[in-house]
Amino acid sequence: MRKINKYFIAAVLVLVFMQFSAGLFAKTQKKIKMISTCGMIAQRYSYSKREKIPTVSPLEVVKAVPELREMAEIEIEEFSNINASLMTPQKMYDLAVSAWKTLKDPEVAGVVIIYGTETIEEAAFLTELLIDSEKPIVMTGAQRNPSDPSADGPANLVDAVLVALDDESRNRGTLVVFNNKIFSAKEVSKVNSNGVDSLQSPYGPVGTIQSGRVIYLRPREKRFTLDAADASRKVQLIKMVPGMDALFLRVAITGGAEAVVIEGFGAGILNEDNFLAIDSAFEQKMPVVIVSRCGSGFVDAGFDSQFAGKRLADKGVIFGGDLTGPKARILLILALSKTFNTKEIQGYFDRLYTR
Repeated sequence: MRKINKYFIAAVLVLVFMQFSAGLFAKTQKKIKMISTCGMIAQRYSYSKREKIPTVSPLEVVKAVPELREMAEIEIEEFSNINASLMTPQKMYDLAVSAWKTLKDPEVAGVVIIYGTETIEEAAFLTELLIDSEKPIVMTGAQRNPSDPSADGPANLVDAVLVALDDESRNRGTLVVFNNKIFSAKEVSKVNSNGVDSLQSPYGPVGTIQSGRVIYLRPREKRFTLDAADASRKVQLIKMVPGMDALFLRVAITGGAEAVVIEGFGAGILNEDNFLAIDSAFEQKMPVVIVSRCGSGFVDAGFDSQFAGKRLADKGVIFGGDLTGPKARILLILALSKTFNTKEIQGYFDRLYTR
């Protein structure tokens, strides 16, 4: 009888200890909200349809990576279930608003957004411009779907949560985590169609993840956010190539565009036909932004060239700094929700580089 009592008491004590430990562990874990939009990480190859289709739910994605539950309390939200190429600026805006509302919950330490690489650079930049929060917003995804033998999604998810949990990630705005690297939303671009290292920055990553440790390589930068009402403005992007006339620019001007971003040669150079066609845009009070079609480097308002620099500035063209065409378009769309004044819009672009 005494032996039975002894074992019974021991079992009860073990049970109480386990419950206490579990409760203590749950209380000490930080909460991370995961917002899924689909992308390659939630797709599988369908042999019947001979294409990759979204067949994996966000819950299945997280369950496939058990380490995540050990790292944090994970809460999952499915924002959409579409390919990233089908996202629009307004949908990206709605996604950012959803993340912002989540960050206002005092129990949430950070947000991880699962997103497709096709348009992640635009979505990350829009989120960076819109959300004014100290808490980390981390975007990640995959280049290989879960049915591939070397899927990169699980590792990217683990790294993204590590970054979202790290105190050094606070006040850094929106970060993009891929292939053990941390990128600034302002700088990151997709430079390769298929490789796991497809996301890169001309200035390199702001940090890296090594052996479960988050290491930042650069100090925090001063941030610029824009209190935009929506992202519904119609802005077209035109890229200069040799021998190109102003057909696309004229169609944009007469076809309902509210503004235009032009990727010029080098430091922002146009040819004569496009240079002259800009006058028609200004007659319609249509803002025009010039950026470089190069992967890095600034457009130069002081450049002394026949169809660039000072002559474009004299016309009232807005200079987009070192932003790529897609990113300049995102900033312009948000800016147009507040003003069509070219000087005010130029001020928004300039403030990105105020340190």
